[in-house]
Amino acid sequence: MKTFRLFGIIMMLVMGMAITSCSDDDDDDNGGSGRYPLTGTWHCNNEGFMYQFNADGSGYHNYIDHLDDPDYADYFTDYKIENNCLCLKWDGDNDYDNKGTIEISGNTFRLNLYNDGEWLTFHKQ
Repeated sequence: MKTFRLFGIIMMLVMGMAITSCSDDDDDDNGGSGRYPLTGTWHCNNEGFMYQFNADGSGYHNYIDHLDDPDYADYFTDYKIENNCLCLKWDGDNDYDNKGTIEISGNTFRLNLYNDGEWLTFHKQ
C-alpha cells in the first residue's frame, strides 16, 4: 500500500511539472517573428523601391521617389512566407502571387525577385 501511495505521489509530481512546463509558443509579436515577420518599412535603395508591411499582413509596394504619391503604390491585403518564398495577395485578387525566394536576417531581407537570379537587398527603416 505504501508503494502504491509513493508511486501515486511521484506520478502527481511528474504530471504537475509536465503541465506547468508547457507554454504558448504561438506568440505573435509582429516585430520580426510569428505570422508576419516583415512588419515595418523596407527600402531597396539600389533599385529605388520599398515595401511597407503592416502588422495585420496588409501593406504596399512603392517607388522611393514617389512615396508621397499613392497613385504609384501597389497595395496588397495579405502576405505569407511559404517554403522560403514571399507571396503577396494583391488588392482585388483571390490568389497569392509568388514574388520569389526570400532570406531574412535581422533588419535585412534579400529577395530573388521572380527567382531570376538577381538578389535584391532590403533594409528595415
